[in-house]
Amino acid sequence: MKTPALRQMGQAYSLTDFQTLLRTGKAMGGRELGTMSSVARGDLSHMTDSEIASLHAYLNAATSSDLVATAPSASSDGR
Repeated sequence: MKTPALRQMGQAYSLTDFQTLLRTGKAMGGRELGTMSSVARGDLSHMTDSEIASLHAYLNAATSSDLVATAPSASSDGR
């Protein structure tokens, strides 16, 4: 499964459009985005306005190295 490029999406979307995407799975212009649309409708639609705004701000402020550095590592479970 291909992972959506969230950083680029967050930077390309206004906060209002990003909220619509995460709540309905509909991209700008009402387009479907395959996996992203399915995940948004199934797993992200419950996010609060504040959570979406925080995620949007993070994606807009983050650099690629920030996203990699803050992602949990495979060994973070203590194994």
